[in-house]
Amino acid sequence: MHLTLDSYVFVALLAPCLLLTACDQKNVPVQSTAMSNPVVTEKSKVPPCHDISECRKLAEQGNAQAQYDLGVMYDNGDGIAQDDTQATLWYRKAAEQGYAPAQYYFGKTFESAPLDSERDDAQAAFWYRKAAEQGLVDAQYDLAEIYENGVSTVQDYKQAVFWYHKAAEKGHADAQYNLGNMYEEGKGTDKDNTQAAFWYGKAAEQGSVSAQYRLGAMYEKGTGVTQDYNQALSLFRKAADHDNSDAQYNLGVMYEYGKGVTQDYAQAVAWYRKAEKGNINAQYRLGLMYLNGHGVNQDNAQAISLFRSAAEVGNADARKKLDEMKAQ
Repeated sequence: MHLTLDSYVFVALLAPCLLLTACDQKNVPVQSTAMSNPVVTEKSKVPPCHDISECRKLAEQGNAQAQYDLGVMYDNGDGIAQDDTQATLWYRKAAEQGYAPAQYYFGKTFESAPLDSERDDAQAAFWYRKAAEQGLVDAQYDLAEIYENGVSTVQDYKQAVFWYHKAAEKGHADAQYNLGNMYEEGKGTDKDNTQAAFWYGKAAEQGSVSAQYRLGAMYEKGTGVTQDYNQALSLFRKAADHDNSDAQYNLGVMYEYGKGVTQDYAQAVAWYRKAEKGNINAQYRLGLMYLNGHGVNQDNAQAISLFRSAAEVGNADARKKLDEMKAQ
């Protein structure tokens, strides 16, 4: 990992939360596995020490923030040989004293284990929760992800929604996007397209490409928002400019059918070509453009090639079109 000494925060107020029974049933081990580049966005304004000797002295005296700083130094090899074992040891000491950033990083050791057999989502969630309860936004987000995507008894969509909300309300863009997705899919909460669009909008404003695409799709269909092709086009373009193949495909569709723009087959072809490497539907649509001579010279051989490529990765319409062309 590459951290700076000021990459942490201590938040003293505790927030209410629900009990995590799955994690409470397990003992916290003394040793954990290696770190894997966690990112903390919150910062402390007053670090307690500035060099290895000062940190070690304070850490050995029981200063939790110094223990955390010493862990960071070992983690980064900052002024001392890099040592994951020592980093984890000092993170754990600070974590056991209730120091939120250390709790978060100690939790990371369980989730980021290099081997699946060493990964322990329940222990990761246990420590993320302790930091999350103190208001550490990255811990709130990672805890929500554990609940959404975790294995065994840890997965809990309702808890995922709860913690995504906590992080989203603090402006965490990924949490806002994921919360929108939970509302759109009805995972851990009632399906609510209006809320989905709201949170996608928050994330899209911060530059989330996935959120820009999803919100664009909602404006295109009029799902959760009033249908607005101009808004859909604007959002699709923003996402497409960042190589989102689904947005590029949807722009192709809008130009092909003249939705919010003057029908333009050449533009449709251009966007389908951009999208074809990442979107099997784009390959199929581009094949149709060659088959019908829309925006390109009519070319059956090129159409068949594109249909085959799409069919090979599971596009049923492309397979059907190939069968129809063989029967002719």
